[in-house]
Amino acid sequence: MPERHRKQSQGITLFSDADAVAMGERERERQLSQKHSLNSCSNASGLYNSAFVSRTSSTMFTKDRDSMGDSYSIDTGTDTGLIPSMGQRISVSPEVSHTFEELFETDWEGYIWKQGHVVRSWRYRYAVLSGTCFSYYSSKEIAMADTERYRGRVTVTGAERDGSRTNGVLIRTTVNKVFSIQTSSTIESDLWIRMISQAVANSTGLKTSLTTGSLLAQTVRSSGDLKTRNMNVTKQFYACWSTLYADVTSSNGFLALFPLCSTDIALTLRYPCEFLSSCVFYGREGIVDVVLGLYKHVQFRNFTVSRCLTTKQPNTLQVIASGRIWNKNLRREFVFNTRDEIEISPGGRVVSMFMQIEVDFNAFKVADSIKKSPKLDRQQQASASKRVLSLSIQHFHVNRVLGKGTFGTVVLAARKNTGQIFAVKVLEKDSMSSYDKLRTKTEMRILRDVHHPFIAPLRFAFQSNSRVFLGMEYYPGGSLYTHMNRFSNNKEHRIKIPLELSRVRFYAAQIVLALCHLHACDIVYRDLKPDNIMLDEFGNVALVDFGLSKTSVSLLTGARTMAGSPAYTAPELLKPKRTRDYGKAVDWWCLGILIYEMLLAKRPFHHLNVSVLYKLIEKDPVKFPAKCTMPSDACDLIMGLLEKDPTKRLGARQTSEILTHPFFRDIKWDWILKKKVQPPWVPTPISLEHERSRSASMNFDKYLASRADPSGNIFNMLLSWKTSRTTRARRNTTNATSDNDFGKFSYVSDTTNSFLVDEDDILDSAFTGRRSVQVQALSNEM
Repeated sequence: MPERHRKQSQGITLFSDADAVAMGERERERQLSQKHSLNSCSNASGLYNSAFVSRTSSTMFTKDRDSMGDSYSIDTGTDTGLIPSMGQRISVSPEVSHTFEELFETDWEGYIWKQGHVVRSWRYRYAVLSGTCFSYYSSKEIAMADTERYRGRVTVTGAERDGSRTNGVLIRTTVNKVFSIQTSSTIESDLWIRMISQAVANSTGLKTSLTTGSLLAQTVRSSGDLKTRNMNVTKQFYACWSTLYADVTSSNGFLALFPLCSTDIALTLRYPCEFLSSCVFYGREGIVDVVLGLYKHVQFRNFTVSRCLTTKQPNTLQVIASGRIWNKNLRREFVFNTRDEIEISPGGRVVSMFMQIEVDFNAFKVADSIKKSPKLDRQQQASASKRVLSLSIQHFHVNRVLGKGTFGTVVLAARKNTGQIFAVKVLEKDSMSSYDKLRTKTEMRILRDVHHPFIAPLRFAFQSNSRVFLGMEYYPGGSLYTHMNRFSNNKEHRIKIPLELSRVRFYAAQIVLALCHLHACDIVYRDLKPDNIMLDEFGNVALVDFGLSKTSVSLLTGARTMAGSPAYTAPELLKPKRTRDYGKAVDWWCLGILIYEMLLAKRPFHHLNVSVLYKLIEKDPVKFPAKCTMPSDACDLIMGLLEKDPTKRLGARQTSEILTHPFFRDIKWDWILKKKVQPPWVPTPISLEHERSRSASMNFDKYLASRADPSGNIFNMLLSWKTSRTTRARRNTTNATSDNDFGKFSYVSDTTNSFLVDEDDILDSAFTGRRSVQVQALSNEM
């Protein structure tokens, strides 16, 4: 059994056995330095860090609880609650490194007035700040369609207030030019100055980020810790939010709130306002528009949160509050009650907020002369659509196609601003049936909510009118299938070469841990085969492609459909459909087939005719070659895994039967999980330049950025003018339906696997067979 309180390591950080000691020394030094300073953030050296820094804390998922009787009050017109006391601050890890999201932490966008350099007239432009790159467009619609269609683009070196103009800002650039912009309010101009100044500071490494510097660290190691973390984040969020409601006099209130918000936060407003639309506002920019729009006409007084309630979704909370509203136009006060719902990301940030209020309709009544006007609504309309900086295919350069499937393509893509490499699965909505869409949503839920060092994580997901994009880690070592299909150099008698015993034992150990964790989350994989096992650059494995997986499955029951590859089909799947009912034991059968094939370079059951193959699987015993030199413990493991009766199969009763099998006698499971064991074989990864050269003749960027490609057909792409009107009309109808099917299908990881994996929980679940607390995350609906 693993030691419950052993020293914590760096999660999924990849390093050799020899590096472990040095890494431990660095960890101790980091912990000592944190005692003296709260600013020792891992990304202090700049805005764009290397890919997904590992961290030492963990998030666990928990069952719901009815309520917590906490209440607190925010006084009107004071700074109380704007920044909670240091003892109350909650963050997500000792290094507080939301690496992926923080690529945009100081990024900002919105409408401004810009003065021309030659013709000194003022033009209304949509400005986008990404790092220190400042671009401006004729409109947001143009920026959304193509970020390269800018009217101007400069690199900024600083910003300051323009004292000669109301709400004016002077922006300095690298070419020693200064140009002027104006905003519609003092708050907005101040936010532009603060964001530009912070972006410049981040790029030069002069100080820590604006976002992470305001948060303290708290390690989340259990379901109780997760509840506490989410509750404290909610309290801190509403402390800042209440202060903004009461009095908006500077940008400090917004800057205190922003660290708790995802950059793509979705704010749904359901207030009976005559001056503010009831719609979804996106991003931190949307928060500014909502708060400023409300503050022009009303003021919230004595805003008191009475209860915070958990829901069936572990990261969703309901917040009940009350208070009074002062209508500035009617000069009257009204009593109100609110019941908001917020969703918190695994990394501890608010990703969505649904706001609804019970109040007299007159509370938001204004004079007819100041009701909402289309001319005044352009900026609010801009924040009512997704941000230009929200992740899309425009932010990637596609290098080549890695593989193709029935309704999708996997491409190798690099982030344009950071160079990070991802394998992006591009799924065509038109080609997907209802079952395919269900499979896709199931795969995303599993990859999003189940975290393990040997399961490929989902980094992001987004969609266009015609496609769905899933971004996963890129594994340069290739698939295990490629490495298992090696042949001798003898041209007359080509013989398939088996893998070395040490490699088989190492791969099997990592796969066993991955399957144990899936089973602890009540998931059956159903598609274990060499094609779906990838190798990273160090030689560690990762399971991919969870489209055939099923949730809410027990050891022997819970699944009924036929799924998987014929050669890896378990006997219980071959029963008649009326009586077919199987569970997690099918994965152990697949593992037995895989180990047999790795050691002997052939499968135990093989026939070109699938019907004959199924009969062999049902009736034939497992046979080994006459001159087999396989160790006896390996033979015994295979025989136990390939037991035709699932109730007697090794691992069906208790996964510890596999973990304690003599074949794994010398395996240190905690070292395997932490990746402290040096892989017995390291692949030679293909360079990115070589990958690009393999498909240089095709413009994948243009192909993927197209809005309405009917399928993956290259001829339809090149000869699009020949597409009939009927086909285009049908495609538009299908896209509208697909958008409904994938309405919430978007996600950006704001954390790393090491943050979400509790090693003790994983090993204890594997040895004892108890359910993982991460299974609670799967109750989230897409």
